[in-house]
Amino acid sequence: MASSSSHSAAAAAAVVPGSAADIAATPYEVSDLSAPVLANTLLRIGVSVMHSSHSVRSKLLSDSGGYLLRKRPVPDQPTLLPFVPDYALSTEFANAQAVQVEDIVARPTGAPGFHFDTVHDFHKAYVSKELSPVDVVTALNAAIAASNALERPLRAVIATQPDSVLEQARASEQRYRDGTPLSPLDGVPVAIKDELDVIGYPTTVGTRVLGKVATTDCASAASLRAAGAIIIGKTNMHEIGIGTTGSNVNHGVCRNPYNLGHHTGGSSSGSGSAVAAGLCPIAIGADGGGSIRIPASLCGVVGLKATWSRISEFGAFPLCPSVGHTGPIASTVRDVALAYALTAGPDKRDEYSTIQPSIHLSNFESDDLTGVKIGVYDRMFDHADEQVVKSCRAMLDVFVSKGATIRPIAIPELEEIKVSHLITILSEMIASMRGNIADSDWHRLSLTTRAPLYLGEMFTATDYQNAQRYRTRAIRTLRRLFEEGGITVIAVPSTAIAAPRINEHALATDELNAQQTGRIMRTSVLANLTGVPGISFPSGYTADGLPIGFQLMGKWYHEHTLLQMARIGEASVTRREPALYYSLLEQARAAKKSATPSSTCE
Repeated sequence: MASSSSHSAAAAAAVVPGSAADIAATPYEVSDLSAPVLANTLLRIGVSVMHSSHSVRSKLLSDSGGYLLRKRPVPDQPTLLPFVPDYALSTEFANAQAVQVEDIVARPTGAPGFHFDTVHDFHKAYVSKELSPVDVVTALNAAIAASNALERPLRAVIATQPDSVLEQARASEQRYRDGTPLSPLDGVPVAIKDELDVIGYPTTVGTRVLGKVATTDCASAASLRAAGAIIIGKTNMHEIGIGTTGSNVNHGVCRNPYNLGHHTGGSSSGSGSAVAAGLCPIAIGADGGGSIRIPASLCGVVGLKATWSRISEFGAFPLCPSVGHTGPIASTVRDVALAYALTAGPDKRDEYSTIQPSIHLSNFESDDLTGVKIGVYDRMFDHADEQVVKSCRAMLDVFVSKGATIRPIAIPELEEIKVSHLITILSEMIASMRGNIADSDWHRLSLTTRAPLYLGEMFTATDYQNAQRYRTRAIRTLRRLFEEGGITVIAVPSTAIAAPRINEHALATDELNAQQTGRIMRTSVLANLTGVPGISFPSGYTADGLPIGFQLMGKWYHEHTLLQMARIGEASVTRREPALYYSLLEQARAAKKSATPSSTCE
């Protein structure tokens, strides 16, 4: 115990921005896992051995560092939920101007290059009577069908009810005719991840086992529906959210619109893909270990994981409650800000969401970052592919040009944080699956889902408690950075690699690739374990044209700062058109020009 305490004391001393020597003294122990890639027959054999052999599972966990916390016990009190009361009760922004959603979309996005269809564009077309929601939904239904009929199907939207979607569009059209749209989002297509309830749709959580038809909307879907959004259906996801590529053997692999031979990232794969492909400007995802920010990064769009319980979890399948977050993915920062403003806030059905500061977007339109201090842990930031680092370093220069300053920092115990997150999310997922799936049905889960669950069953109650002790320490580390160090945000690449190639020879089983998984989620889990907000937005593209994402993490309930900075950053990047993109507005205009539409906003 003494050696552990002295090690952590030395590390903690280097956290607050200081000299290069102080920062260098903080151990950085994060490394790539070295393990064989398993697929097809080898995967079947491997999972069978894992299931039957306790000693094999124990050896695999030990070799991969899964038992690290047993070697480094700490005395801190465990923190079971990342709820930080003084931030939740803060009155710092009590007098901030209330969000006016009309103001968010009053102007188009400032990003140069390819122009994605945005909420601003849809609303403008409806108000001007150039198009109606029915025109758009007619194009949408055709686009979804076309996307899933390709030789390499997109499989972003896995469940839709065209008649229901058209009925929603007709109701929206009537509101525009009457001059009473519910909000700028009225008539705009929105998709929902299959982990979240939507009335009339089964919530399969990406499996062949689950699938109860929802009789109520999840909180986010209900809020967006109340604003007039057209809920177009359910999006694909990595089965039970347990992987980072977004691959799914039950509903078909979800493909990246920038290159259909590459993954989207997960687990909110379909939400990221649907937005990037133009099937909707906004989709709702869920994030237990990067699952909003990863697909946003790899698909070249924007994703926000708000503070834990800032957005109600009501109606979300209870996979991993202490690290899980619901949030928006959108083609632009403005549309993410709009979705955030509409979905965040207190909800009596989610107890912890009822205690939070008011929702606001202070300084959202300001380009002045004077006084903003960006914390950069160089060893963490540069632990990525060269092209990723170069692109993200250039984004730091953009922020500096707007008045921000870069402060070198160190974040101790990152490897312990990674393992703590692993123990936490696997333990909570196992408890969820054991409570919702009969033992006789476990074999119906995919091989790549069962493998980590089998490994996770090796963790004990003591392991789980130790993980929560390290959660306490991680939260304390971030508090020191923000409060004593004066850091405004922490900057990292969203992922260490761009979208990996799909193994077309393993579509029936998927594949286990531990090294790839680690690289994809390396910078994400800190925000899940501690509950701080994080946003991913495009910073550029690789030489092969694959998107690169930049991530900012901020203080609890300071989403407004992340959104302001992401809007500034977005405006510096020349966006590129995805290889597969359906402009619903252009397709609706073309259809209306060539034939008399069935209905119009008159």
